[in-house]
Amino acid sequence: MRHQLKARTPSAAARLSYITREGRYAVGLEGPRNDLRAMGSANLPGWTGGDAAAFWAAADGYERANARRCLELELNLPRELNTRQQVAAVEDYIARLTAEAGPMPCTWAIHNAGDGNPHVHLMIQERPLDGHERTAETWFKRANRANPEKGGALKSQWWHDREHVFWSRALWADACNQSLIQGGHEARFDARSKAARFDESLRAGDLRAAALLTTVTERHEGHAVAGMRRRYDNHEVALDDLPDYAQQLIQHNDRARAHNNGLRDWVRSASDAELREYLAAPLAELRERLESESPSAHVAAWE
Repeated sequence: MRHQLKARTPSAAARLSYITREGRYAVGLEGPRNDLRAMGSANLPGWTGGDAAAFWAAADGYERANARRCLELELNLPRELNTRQQVAAVEDYIARLTAEAGPMPCTWAIHNAGDGNPHVHLMIQERPLDGHERTAETWFKRANRANPEKGGALKSQWWHDREHVFWSRALWADACNQSLIQGGHEARFDARSKAARFDESLRAGDLRAAALLTTVTERHEGHAVAGMRRRYDNHEVALDDLPDYAQQLIQHNDRARAHNNGLRDWVRSASDAELREYLAAPLAELRERLESESPSAHVAAWE
């Protein structure tokens, strides 16, 4: 699961146009973009009339020059779910995030180019609703803590807490897993890092699961490179005809996929002895850590 927290956005309106594929972002290098599957907003102030474009344009126009216009989360979606089910997962996530962090204005858009990488962009403005009526201009003014109605909406510090960011990752994993279960699929999203899951598998003695977690991580190709890849895969262009950065990214991901597919096939049929040999180095390192963590228990029980 990729959970990307983009801290700085110079233009919220431009970012909105990008995620909703409007204006100059409606067309990419390969022609019209057709990967937008659904979009929506939540917690918009009353003065917007429910118009997300008006809200984000006001953020650009009235937010302080050196202030952060918005945060953006980029979240992977389960491939097994259809668009309606993916929308349900997004809305469930926003509802639970609102209950914990406060009703922060947000806009989201689901992208799915058919390349096996459906994801949602979630733009969040850090001034939550507080029950006071304001205009577009006064909403983004400095807050008045003594008399809130006389100042702007107070900016939240919720996303400045690292634990909250980790919690938001776990919340997204749970929202996706709930949607998978409701759709008749097995829950498979895990908010923890690959390293944490690898360590857990080793400690539990599940060497097959640990070996499967040694796959090479692919790099995100993005819409532009994904379009070039489709043309390359369809033999419409030669790899050498693509820009250098696209060639390098495609070659890296092709090597990673070939390696990972071969590794998965081998792990399924490998014997316990072969798995122990493959994981000899991390097993030795774990043995040393276990001895240092609990010298009295030693490692006999684990072995």
